[in-house]
Amino acid sequence: MKQIALFLACVVSLTSCARSSKNEIVVYCGVDEPYASQIFKEFEQATGIHVDPVYDIESSKSVTLAEKLIAEAEHPRADVWWGNEAFQSCRLVNANILESYRSPAAADILPQFKDPDGYWAGVGLRARVLAIAAGDAAPPFKIKGMQDLLDPRLKAIDGRPKVCISRPTAGASVAHVAALYAVWGP
Repeated sequence: MKQIALFLACVVSLTSCARSSKNEIVVYCGVDEPYASQIFKEFEQATGIHVDPVYDIESSKSVTLAEKLIAEAEHPRADVWWGNEAFQSCRLVNANILESYRSPAAADILPQFKDPDGYWAGVGLRARVLAIAAGDAAPPFKIKGMQDLLDPRLKAIDGRPKVCISRPTAGASVAHVAALYAVWGP
């Protein structure tokens, strides 16, 4: 029920909520369909309002939807933005695309997980996992953290990479790489 309340609160998160009928909302959704569709279904059952979701593809996640919102700023097609990472939401705030709203359903979310001006509230956390091979494939030294991944002994051998990261051009990987850049620099 908490997810439905938070989603309902998001219905006013874009500046042009009057775009669609009172019985339908268009949601630009960066959250994976298997998770979001259940929330939409429960929302529809609780309110009688139909949700018309527009999902992004996995390789670009919220990036393409954020671009659509910016391109449609003069004539919005979406009523709700449900992003999957904070940087795109911040970008939309800076572009004056989103409208501030302080949802009563988000009142118990800690302040460090909400925008101080009410433009967004974080409702989920992501884990970043460092997986290290064992046995014969194990690295030649003990890895204690990400900085150790820069060790020259982990360079590719026979064209096989020893260190990999998910595609850092979209979705939460962008945020991960940006955080590393903010801490470590170029």
